[in-house]
Amino acid sequence: MAQDEAPLSWQTVRSGGRRSLALILALAIVFGLLGIVYGSSTAESIILADMTDILWLLRSWELGFFLVFYQLGNRFDFRRQYAYLAALSMAGVLIGSLPELVSIQTVPGTSSASFSFAFQGVGLGGALAVFVGYLDNAFQDFAFPFAGLALAFVVRQASFRVPSGSRLLGVRALALAFAVTTVAFLASGVTYVIGSRLSSFSAFVVAAPYNSYAYDFFYPLVFFIAFYFVGKRLLDSQSGMVSFALCVFAAGVLGYLVGEPLAYYLRTFAAPGQLSPAFAFNVSFVETAVVRGGYVLTLGLAGAFLGFVRGMKRLAWP
Repeated sequence: MAQDEAPLSWQTVRSGGRRSLALILALAIVFGLLGIVYGSSTAESIILADMTDILWLLRSWELGFFLVFYQLGNRFDFRRQYAYLAALSMAGVLIGSLPELVSIQTVPGTSSASFSFAFQGVGLGGALAVFVGYLDNAFQDFAFPFAGLALAFVVRQASFRVPSGSRLLGVRALALAFAVTTVAFLASGVTYVIGSRLSSFSAFVVAAPYNSYAYDFFYPLVFFIAFYFVGKRLLDSQSGMVSFALCVFAAGVLGYLVGEPLAYYLRTFAAPGQLSPAFAFNVSFVETAVVRGGYVLTLGLAGAFLGFVRGMKRLAWP
C-alpha cells in the first residue's frame, strides 16, 4: 500500500481515563456557570452601554476555555469517545447553568434574601419561557467545550492524507449557515407579527415569547442538525478546514447584519400606529455581529465535527 494511502495509526492516540473525563465535566460546569454572568447577553449589554473597551477582555475567557478543551482533546481518542465527551460537555453546562432557574429577591432595608424557582408564580407561559431559555443557553454553551475537544482530533487528523484524498468543504457551508441564521430572524419577526394580531382574540396568545421560540427552533436547533449532516460530507469536499471555519464565521456575522434589521422592521410592521425609530446601523451593531459570528462558528464546528466523526464509519479506517 502506498504511503499516502496508509491507514491511520490510532494506537498512537491515548484514550482518556476517568480522571480526564471528570476534568471535562468539572470544566464544563465552570464554563456553564460563567456563561450566566459573562455570556452572550452580557456582551450585548456591554455593547449597548458603549463599554466596548472591556468587551473583548470579557470575551477572552471563552477563547481561553476553548483552548483548554482543545489541549484536553489530545488526551482522548475522539473517534471512539465522542459520545462520552458530548454527554459530559452537555451535562456540565446544564449543571453550571442551573442558577438560571433560581430567582433571588432581596428584602429592602435588610441584608436578607429569599430564594425561589424562577418558574414559580409566572404561569404556564412564563415557566415555559424560563425552561426554553435555560435549555437554549446551555445548548449554545455546550458548543464551546465540545468543539474544542473535537478540533484537537480534526487537526491531528488533518496531518494525514485521507484515503480519498479529499478535504473539508467551505463555500456551501457559508450559504447554508447564512440561510439558517437569516431565516431564524425572519421566523422570529413573522411570529411576532402573527402573535400580536392573535393577541386581540385570545388572552393566552401573545407576541412574546413565541417569537423567540421560532428563533430558537432554527438557531441553534435546526442549525446544529444541518451542520451535523454537513459534517458527514466533509470528506467529499475540496475546501480546507480553515476556509470552512472562516466561511461559517462570516455567515454568522452576515446573518446577524441582515437578519436583525429584517426582524426589527417586521416587528414595527406589527404596530403601524406607533412611530418607531430607524434601525441604528452603527459600530455597536457591527461589534454585536462579530460576537454572534463567534457563537455561530463554535456551534457550526460542534455539529460538523460530530457529523464528521460519525461519517468516518463509512471509510475503511481501523
